[in-house]
Amino acid sequence: MQKIMLNKISLLISAMLIVSSSAVYPQDQYNLVTPHFKSGTVIKINIDAHATDGVLIQRSGDEEKRASMSVSKNYSLERTTLKNNNNIETEIHYNIIRVITNTQILFKGEKIPKATLIDLSDIEVVGIKDSSDNWQFSIINDEHNKDVEDLVSELEAYENRKWFSKHPVKIGDSWKIYPAFTNFIMSRDLQKVDTEGTMTLLDVGDKGENKIATLKFSATSNGVDESPEKGLRKASSDTQGLLQYSINQQLDTNLVITSQLESSVRQGDTYISVLLPFTYKVKKSIMQAH
Repeated sequence: MQKIMLNKISLLISAMLIVSSSAVYPQDQYNLVTPHFKSGTVIKINIDAHATDGVLIQRSGDEEKRASMSVSKNYSLERTTLKNNNNIETEIHYNIIRVITNTQILFKGEKIPKATLIDLSDIEVVGIKDSSDNWQFSIINDEHNKDVEDLVSELEAYENRKWFSKHPVKIGDSWKIYPAFTNFIMSRDLQKVDTEGTMTLLDVGDKGENKIATLKFSATSNGVDESPEKGLRKASSDTQGLLQYSINQQLDTNLVITSQLESSVRQGDTYISVLLPFTYKVKKSIMQAH
C-alpha cells in the first residue's frame, strides 16, 4: 500500500512539474513579416492557375444554352528589388517573361469550342511605394493594351496584399488579413465588393537549416453592381489555401489555393451565369541574393 501511495505521489509531482514548466517556458513565437529584400535581390516566380470544370448558363427569354468552360493561366516572372529604405522596399521591378491565358467554351451540341489565347511576354514593370505605403505600378516599355494593363493591375494587387500579422504569432494563432488579390478579381468588374480573410499558423518545422511555417489561408468575397448599360451583376468567391513561408529567407515559397467563383449578369430577359472552380499554385525561389 505504501509503495502504491509513493507511486501516486511521484506521478502527481511529475504532472505538476510539466504544468509549471509550461508556464515558465511559453510556446515559441515567430515573426512572419511581409517579405522585403535588399537591393539587387531577384525572386523567380512561377504560377499555374487552371479551372477545368467551369459551367456557363445563358438564358434569353425561354431559350437556355449550357456550356462547359475551362481556363488556364501560366506565369513566368522575375521580381527584382531596386531600392529599399531601412530594410523596407520602396522600388521593385517585374520582368514578365511570359504569361499565357487559354480560355475554351464548348456549348452543348457543338463540336468545336470557342477558344481565346492571350500570350504576353517581355513586359517590364516598375513598382514604387506611395505615401500610403501602397505599391503603384507602371509599364516601362511600349506595351499598352487592355490585356497588358489588366495583368499589371493584377500584379499590383498581389503586391499590395497584407497577409501577415504585425506582431509575433505562435502555432494556432489566427489573424485578419487583407487579400488584395482576391478582392481585385471581383472589383475589376464590380463597384461594391466586400472581402474578408483569415490566416492561421498551423505548424513550424525544420527543413535542413531552414525553418518552414505552414499557414492556412481563407477568404470570402461578395460583390454587386447595377447600371442601365450593364444590367444587374453579382459575384461571390470562396477561397481556401495552404501557404509555406521560409522564416530564414522571409519568403512565401509555396502557395496552393482553391477558389470557387460564381458570377451572374441579368439584363432585361437575358441572364448569364458562370461557375468556375479555380486552383492556383505559386512557387518562389531566390535566384540572386544581396
